[in-house]
Amino acid sequence: MQKTLIGVILANALVLLAAFAFFTLYAQFALDYSLENLRFALEVSQSEGAPKADHRALRSSLESLAIEELTKKEADFKTAALLDDAVYAIRQGFDPTGLARVQILLSEVLREKSRGRPLFLRFADSIYYFFKDVFELAQSIWGYYQRRSHPEPDISTSLEAVSALILNEAERTEMKWDLAEAERYYQEFLDRFPGRPERGFVGISLAHVLTKMRRFDEAESILKSIQLEFPGTREETVAAGLVERIAVIQERLARLPELENRIKARPDLLFSEEGGLELALSYLATYQMERAHSLLRKLSEAPDPRLRAKVLLYRGWIYQWQGELERSGELFQMLKSESSTA
Repeated sequence: MQKTLIGVILANALVLLAAFAFFTLYAQFALDYSLENLRFALEVSQSEGAPKADHRALRSSLESLAIEELTKKEADFKTAALLDDAVYAIRQGFDPTGLARVQILLSEVLREKSRGRPLFLRFADSIYYFFKDVFELAQSIWGYYQRRSHPEPDISTSLEAVSALILNEAERTEMKWDLAEAERYYQEFLDRFPGRPERGFVGISLAHVLTKMRRFDEAESILKSIQLEFPGTREETVAAGLVERIAVIQERLARLPELENRIKARPDLLFSEEGGLELALSYLATYQMERAHSLLRKLSEAPDPRLRAKVLLYRGWIYQWQGELERSGELFQMLKSESSTA
């Protein structure tokens, strides 16, 4: 009887271990983290009580996804535009109308991107998400009982106001592309309030800023510590997605010299999509905004009207990401006027 009981326990332990190994490997090698981040973004937009830190991470994740989509060799402009509209809606504030619009946009993007995934992986995704949701439910129940048995000390109203002010300033400066100031504010929050529950998402926001500053090692170090501290949570999901995104950026950085040398050797490639535009998009994908914009201004003189239209589109998007909405609007208006007279 005792041997049978030990055998049952060992068998169950092996099943759990095998399941854990499968889902770990699946998350590492088969999961599409752009879809995972979209799923997270949709959940946050549907959650009425989601903290502002979640919304900040949501905006940063969608901005990264939009840049990734827009700078692909075969860019899906519809998906990029939907993501960009969602980012713009979030920038306007988190009122119910804006979030409802974000939900509609993200649902459409998720449907579009899911269609391109093989049927087998879509089926495997559904199993993965089911067990992930079960794990998150168990984790939230455990967290609830922990909070009941070990309540955290209340933070004073004045400290609550200070923490909110710091994060608001961090977000404001990041949206203006004043990245050094944004870094300083996010780091100040983490230094002053190391025990706050939103520290994971604030750390992710800091990692996004460091990524834009091309300080990839620092960003990756923060993200990996978040993955260790918050296993099986939204924080881990978003952090893993950004780690994967940084790897893609570094790959494109490594290919840049080859592209630059090709155009130097063949100046006739400058005013072509395979030459000058591809190089400009590589600068954009690796957050070298000034170099991207400088090259795009040169490409505005290209003889091909289709290339000039794409250049206007990309320049408008860069200004929008950097918070210069008036200049962005002017370029989009120019694009609309050229399209209507073409």
